[in-house]
Order: sequence, then C-alpha cells, then structure tokens
Amino acid sequence: LVNPPIFLGPFAPEWRASEPGVSALSTNTFIYDLLRLDGPVILPLGSIDVRDVARGLVLSLTAPPATKVGRKRIPMSGEWVVPRDVATYIAEQRPELKSRLSEAWKTGAPSMSNNIDTSRAKEVLGLEFTDWRKTVLDAVDSVIATEKEWKTQGWVSPYEQH
Repeated sequence: LVNPPIFLGPFAPEWRASEPGVSALSTNTFIYDLLRLDGPVILPLGSIDVRDVARGLVLSLTAPPATKVGRKRIPMSGEWVVPRDVATYIAEQRPELKSRLSEAWKTGAPSMSNNIDTSRAKEVLGLEFTDWRKTVLDAVDSVIATEKEWKTQGWVSPYEQH
C-alpha cells in the first residue's frame, strides 16, 4: 500500500519524454510548479521517493509470509514536510534557482502532519525511507536537466511565455 500516491524523485536514467511539455513530468510537475514564481502550492507534501516505492515493491516479493509476520498490508510514505521548508532548503542548496522559487511555496502554510505509521515497512521489508531533502534535490536536478534538454530542442516553457 503506497500512501500517499504522489511519487517524487529523479527520472530513470536515460529517460526521455516522447515530446517536450510539462505534462510529461508526471507528478514531478509539483516540483516544476515550485520552480516558477507564480507556482501554486497544490501538494500537501505528503509524498514518497519513487525509488523507495520500487525498493519496497521488490522487497515485498521476498518478504516473509503472512503466517510469520501477520497481515502484510504495509503502508509506505515519505516524511511530510512544510512547503516553506522545501523552498528554503532548495534556495540554500541550489542558490542559482532562488529567483525562480514560487512565492506561494516560500510563504505557504504548514502541511498536514504525517500520521502514517511506516514502521512495518522497516520491520517486515527492511525498507529505509529516503530523506525528503535528497528526494527533493534529486527531483529538482532531474526536472532542471529535462528542462534544459527541452530548451535545446526549441521548447519554451508555458510559464515563460508572455
């Protein structure tokens, strides 16, 4: 059980969209929205690193049977964070992006608290979740690299059009 279903993180190595466009970013569109001044805070930042989802699903294939560990409905979720903390962290770690950061994210209200108990994922699967900071920076770097590639193909972001 992956809850919530907002997967963030880097794209797979060698991934290329069939054509340039924000919709090709899938849920990393939330990250792209963070990287534009008028970007809305849509995401409560209850998310999970896509690599953790993959690891969790692979680990579940060899997990002990339910007769040994009990019911195997195992919640997986990353840490929930405050939008302004995300914007602040990106500004600190990627200062070249500071002027692009969404004003709404910088001042956004705190998100809901995480009440998802993920201890069974560690107990049964041995899954350690990726720190939100790594997830966010890897997603930002991946989105920026994709944007740069698209721009070499003549793509203009809809957020840059006037």
